[in-house]
Amino acid sequence: MISTHTLDELMVQEEPLKIGIVEAETRISGSDQQRIFRLIREAYASKEYHVIISPEYSFMPRSRPLSEAELAEYLEKLKHLSDRTLLIPGTFVWKKEDRIQNSCYVFYNGEIIHQQDKIEDGGEGRFAVRHSLKYQPGETLSPFQWKDLKIGIEICADAGSLAQRRVLDLDIVFLVASGNPDLPRSMKAVHQKGYGVVADGLEQVYIAGNLAEVHKKFKNLFGGVYSQF
Repeated sequence: MISTHTLDELMVQEEPLKIGIVEAETRISGSDQQRIFRLIREAYASKEYHVIISPEYSFMPRSRPLSEAELAEYLEKLKHLSDRTLLIPGTFVWKKEDRIQNSCYVFYNGEIIHQQDKIEDGGEGRFAVRHSLKYQPGETLSPFQWKDLKIGIEICADAGSLAQRRVLDLDIVFLVASGNPDLPRSMKAVHQKGYGVVADGLEQVYIAGNLAEVHKKFKNLFGGVYSQF
């Protein structure tokens, strides 16, 4: 399934930005990678979306990290689904030598245009230890430019990190998560008319909207004020 959202205030090619969020259950213990890839491919083939995004751990084998060869194979396949679409296919947990990383790649026009590695440990450390490995956290967190939009990506436990680094002028922030859908916290980094999008594979939350809309939706979803601005 694909959750469809239109961001009316953000224009791309004279059209409101249309986002497709892959609905999938994802966990650090593993996800259905083939199903997620199929849904991404189908969303791309529909020619309906400017942006396609899926949750954290979308590309995570059952109970083990991806090898470098497996990662490279997925990245090559996904490049071909981005010639007219900004593609953010969740995260990949992969092994390099004795360390694992949790990485989000952004594709456009057949290329990787941005990479964000998860910084905070949201369970990766324990997972690494079980495989006699170490968790390698990301070192930087920075926005990127796509068309006329300034965009930020935060991965689960990193929610709020862009604002902490005094990034406060994003047009849109994407939060890819698995069990920590704190989008209001991430959206401290957007300007007054900015938008936020969350794709959470554990809580199964898929939301896009501006500050007021997101705050209201999260209040309704969780039966109380989920996060204060």
